[in-house]
Amino acid sequence: MRKYPFTTGSLVYAFGHFLIDLSCALIMVGTVTDPWHYIIYNFLAFAVQMPIGLLADIFGRNRTFALTGVILVLLGFLPCPVILRVITIGLGNACYHVGGGREALLKRDGLTGLGIFVSPGAVGILFGTLFAQNPLAHGLSAVSLVLCGLLILRCCSPERQILPKDKPKISLAGIMLTVVLLRSLVGMCMETPWKMGISVILGGLAAAAGKALGGALADRFGGKAVGVVSLIGAAGLFLLPDSALAGVLGVLLLNMTMPITLGSAAEGCPGFEGFAFGLLTFGLFLGYLPSAFGMTLSPLLGAALSVLSAVMLACSQEVRYA
Repeated sequence: MRKYPFTTGSLVYAFGHFLIDLSCALIMVGTVTDPWHYIIYNFLAFAVQMPIGLLADIFGRNRTFALTGVILVLLGFLPCPVILRVITIGLGNACYHVGGGREALLKRDGLTGLGIFVSPGAVGILFGTLFAQNPLAHGLSAVSLVLCGLLILRCCSPERQILPKDKPKISLAGIMLTVVLLRSLVGMCMETPWKMGISVILGGLAAAAGKALGGALADRFGGKAVGVVSLIGAAGLFLLPDSALAGVLGVLLLNMTMPITLGSAAEGCPGFEGFAFGLLTFGLFLGYLPSAFGMTLSPLLGAALSVLSAVMLACSQEVRYA
């Protein structure tokens, strides 16, 4: 069985992903009340990753982008007007994700490596939401970000990483964007009466576990097979909206496709890995927008969209990102 060469730098970037999303959730949930500020934040944190990713592909300084993200999010803990705080941490979130995500893509540690990088973010958002009103959590998160920045300087490569540009496979990248958009729409808008009490926490942990597990299973059995099976399995579970167990398992299965779609999009955009990462986060933003304006999906429609995602993934080419 293949062993993946996870370096200290890879683990530092994954730890930083947890801290960045934790800090942003603490600040947003703890200090922001205007719904439009949430839309602005999500636009900057997700949609703006596309142009920032393109800049990263041009300059090739992954560590610099990640460090810039850490510094900007740290500034968000300072007393300042709310809108300035929203803009600062939104851009910081985008910069960090591009720097760390592009590094994970260029390391070619398989889809397992991508899963390890993306999964801690869901745990960070969960804990940040739970402890947003706790001043101690804010202080510990800020101190931890300083430590993370120092670890990035010490453990992560400063080398300029630019790959030769090649003609993008528009169809493959477009399919992955659509799959991510549909997944985001289902995750953000579908009615989930099972989300109460402890099941909310379990759902957040399941999202993180699904991303990590999806990458590992995809390297073992193939990304297309794992993605299709997980999406169809999630669709079946969504038809049991009152069951917390079905809901948690459905969240786990739905999130297993994240490293698969990331690897496929990067494969379709050779030399533009940062842009590919941002392209899919743009899909996340598009899927988030309807929920921001109060749109909901019935479990039946959510299941149908999951099946549609599975069909689209089945029609794409197989990718083993290694």
